Amino acid sequence: MNLLVTFDDINKLVKFNGKGRYSPPEFVWNNTVGVTDITFFNSDKLGKKYKNDIFAADFHNGNIYHFDLSKNRTNLLLTEHLNDKIANSYDELENVIFAQGFGGITDLEVGPDGYLYVLATNFGGGNCLPEFPNDPCISYSGTDMGSVFRLILAK
Repeated sequence: MNLLVTFDDINKLVKFNGKGRYSPPEFVWNNTVGVTDITFFNSDKLGKKYKNDIFAADFHNGNIYHFDLSKNRTNLLLTEHLNDKIANSYDELENVIFAQGFGGITDLEVGPDGYLYVLATNFGGGNCLPEFPNDPCISYSGTDMGSVFRLILAK
């Protein structure tokens, strides 16, 4: 993985009439998870703890990740193993996994009712390839085509 961006690369970026600027990645997954959506949760339907935080979803593992933001909302508040802004292993993600087991997540949306909705195929992931026996996977052999889930916190 190459995180180095050269001066020539930055000059090739679209400038948006002089208002655009390059910013290095705020977070990187070292193992491919297939991030499909990032949503700013502008509701308190999951509790005040999650209001105005970021949720990201992946296709390969069917996980939803939760990230706190700094007070000025310009940085992720990462702790412990993720201080370097890189998830080097699945174990390092343990504290940011909010929910899991959805299949291949293709979309996250905040509904008009303020709840977080998940659109997922019931077959996603890495297809459980035998050459990667330790990788988490969700089999492609599912018979249902997909589901929409509304997330609520259990009381």
